[in-house]
Amino acid sequence: MNELESKMAEPEDTATSTSQSMPRPTIRELSSLKLSGQYKWYKLGLQLGIEEHILDRIEENYPRDSDMRQSKMFGEWLRSDTKASWSKLCEALMIVKEYKLVESISSKY
Repeated sequence: MNELESKMAEPEDTATSTSQSMPRPTIRELSSLKLSGQYKWYKLGLQLGIEEHILDRIEENYPRDSDMRQSKMFGEWLRSDTKASWSKLCEALMIVKEYKLVESISSKY
């Protein structure tokens, strides 16, 4: 078996390969996403690894502006996670049951 055949036979780490093929999201792209519920941003933030006290501070600073809370949460994610990717976002979106957003992102990237 040559090198190419052996690589093809090895199981592939889909999270790694997907994140390498997808570009890093920008705050502009992320801010344009529309989550289905008013508090989904908080649950999504937790799934993306943002600490509760940071999410609480965002909520306190923007109590009546869900779009701004979501945007600030994504900004925090991009700052704190050097390996932020569309793949990671899609995994977190699946956990919070945002299936339509996952489909939309997957079709674009």
